[in-house]
Amino acid sequence: MLLLGGSPEFVGACKQVLDESGGTESVHACGEVTVPDDLWLQIDRVKPDGVVVPAEERWIAAVVALVHVRPNVRFFVSGAVTHEQWDTLDQAGVYVVPADPGRAARAVTGALKRLSPTRFDFEGDGGSPRALAVPHARGEDVDVVEKHLVAVYCVKGGVGKTTVATNLAAAIGLWAKELEQTSGKSYRVCCLDFNSDYGNVKKVFGFTEGKLRSVAAFADLSPTSAWESVERSMNRHEPTGVYYLAAPQSPAEREIFTAELAEKILVLCERHFHFVIVDMGVALDRRDAAIVALDRATDILLVTDLKAETVDLLREFVRNEMRQLIDPGKVSLVVNKVRSWWFSPRDVVRYLELPLKDELPYDLEAEKCDGKGSPLVALKRDAKFSRAITSLARGVLGTRAFGVEKRSWIRALFGRRKHVAL
Repeated sequence: MLLLGGSPEFVGACKQVLDESGGTESVHACGEVTVPDDLWLQIDRVKPDGVVVPAEERWIAAVVALVHVRPNVRFFVSGAVTHEQWDTLDQAGVYVVPADPGRAARAVTGALKRLSPTRFDFEGDGGSPRALAVPHARGEDVDVVEKHLVAVYCVKGGVGKTTVATNLAAAIGLWAKELEQTSGKSYRVCCLDFNSDYGNVKKVFGFTEGKLRSVAAFADLSPTSAWESVERSMNRHEPTGVYYLAAPQSPAEREIFTAELAEKILVLCERHFHFVIVDMGVALDRRDAAIVALDRATDILLVTDLKAETVDLLREFVRNEMRQLIDPGKVSLVVNKVRSWWFSPRDVVRYLELPLKDELPYDLEAEKCDGKGSPLVALKRDAKFSRAITSLARGVLGTRAFGVEKRSWIRALFGRRKHVAL
């Protein structure tokens, strides 16, 4: 049950969205108020599970005061807020959702669905679905966007997980840089290497000098560490603006990369980044970190090639383990390195009974990063592989911000190659 507060126009827009959902989301309006002072009386009268108000100073002050005396009610502020307001709301545990009623309703529904019938969080909720706002400077208005934590996974190695994860992060990073130049807004992107067996993310992003920061760099941080501490603990790929963490680089680092450390990394990255891409490990004896990421992910890309061995392993995983570990609704398929074969990607989709997110074609213009077994990288903006990665990024974000098909944001990603023009 949801209590709506604000102007008649705001309340009406929210009620329309809830009515159009047809009750399928099991969230209904149970009352409305137009004056902040009436919130106190109406909350006690209708006993709602959540309260939504506009991002106006008087409404923000009212919900911040109410949080402390009505802890079993979740409060949501809809719209853009200043940096100071964001800090206040974040400390109070108030959710900030987009101004658009449709997107706000989805965010509110997702939060309320994690309440038990007694209105307390389910044990192990493990993080809020708060949207993330990143301001340029104190006092500026900031955009609130839906966060994306994308886990790229397969139960078999060598199918192209790192290819998908790194190029997807690079595509989103370039789009974010372009958006920053045109709009003045800032959106942070990071790529995490959760392989426990010395993964390849560092090779793709061309780390050559300085101190390489791996997932172990977060061991000394707290779940509430500030952005400055997080930034110092990460590597940055300047051409794309992507921050990244390498996989454990030694047996000692591998030993400390536990589920608890993975949880801390994801909590901090969700707090400070809009878009988090995780390259998942497949080592069966060290899957604790992977399971944490799969559980927290908003989207899971299951990557496969067209080899019968890979497809059979995935089918076994989908039929058995996946339904125990993962919400199937978050999973979609990426078919990588498409070549002529005796069966097609469509056959794979039918066989695995999973929705297809995209296909990445075999492309000679995408070259090996560093020797056999290393990931492919997109080097030319108009190559088939580059266009496919851009399409995948659009599909993951659910946005048309990447423009028409011909406008690829993949360009000169890895400038250390002499033949690539920066």
